[in-house]
Amino acid sequence: MAKGKDIHNLRQFLSLVRMGMWGKAEDLQTEGTDWEKITRWARQQTIIPIVAEGMELSGVKEAVKEDCISDLFESMASNARIHHLLDSAAAKVYSLLEDEEMPSVLIKGQGIARSYRKPLLRQCGDVDLLVGSRNYEKIPRVLAKHGYAIARQGSKHTDFYVSDFRVEIHRSCVETSSSEMNSFFLSWGDEQVKNSSRTFSPAGSEVMIRVPEDEFNAIFVFVHMFSALVANGTGLRQLCDLAAVLSSSGKTLNREIILKSLTSHKLLHSWQVFGCLLVDLLGLPVEEFPFYDETQLPKAERLMDLIIESGNFGFFLKRPQGRQSLWNRIGYYWRKFVWKTSMVKLFPESLTKI
Repeated sequence: MAKGKDIHNLRQFLSLVRMGMWGKAEDLQTEGTDWEKITRWARQQTIIPIVAEGMELSGVKEAVKEDCISDLFESMASNARIHHLLDSAAAKVYSLLEDEEMPSVLIKGQGIARSYRKPLLRQCGDVDLLVGSRNYEKIPRVLAKHGYAIARQGSKHTDFYVSDFRVEIHRSCVETSSSEMNSFFLSWGDEQVKNSSRTFSPAGSEVMIRVPEDEFNAIFVFVHMFSALVANGTGLRQLCDLAAVLSSSGKTLNREIILKSLTSHKLLHSWQVFGCLLVDLLGLPVEEFPFYDETQLPKAERLMDLIIESGNFGFFLKRPQGRQSLWNRIGYYWRKFVWKTSMVKLFPESLTKI
């Protein structure tokens, strides 16, 4: 992993992530730790509640200057409030679709949050509901009927706002450069919309919202994360999502479905690299990760460095907006070239499948 002083900071940072994820205290070295860098990483990787939880468990909150980490805990409190508001928006839209005889499942953030040991540990984004291919074309009419204005509409999802929160209604949950992968998830998503029996009721609501089966969530989170990584980069929030799904499903996860999905798209090796990230660096018990391969640890450590450097979903690798100087444009293309070269070295057999 990172060299010099940064390896110390990264070890402390990952220790906080593990403590936040699993609720088990670890020894933490406060001396010589750059807490401003650690809080900056927490923000850049959009895992503020997890890191703040780790600080609470470790007792480091009392040992560190208050002005250095106070905004982290303020953001954690804000995240809790937003969680409840997003759950309320999800329940409202889910019920609306049910009344229109349009079944759906809650995917991504608010749905995945239920797999965490505490849902509030998952830093909020927006609300994503999958209706599948059968009813997607009806969405504009239904939204207009109920007084909602469409903010954006595409072949993958339609966006609108409920009480200032963005809601995305999805035809499909995955859109990669592979038509085969897209067709696979379109079909599997339609099956989840039709058949999934997993439900939860948000706090303060009587609405029972359906979510996809664990096998779907595991493969979906992985493919969504991996395709983003190849393009620009991914973040620790997505890694924590996958760890939470695998941990919560435990022994009930159907490993045959997981293996078939991975091998049919030549993604098993890539899955195993991520497995070392989850097990060796983020603390997921090895028995909870299907098809773990310890020989992939060196690649996993290199991948962790790249994730930390690139920011959530490759924030620091994305094309600059507005007019840019020649040198800025050259710098952007050079970073992209270096990134793609790194991806080829890490995942030579998988890049054409995603």
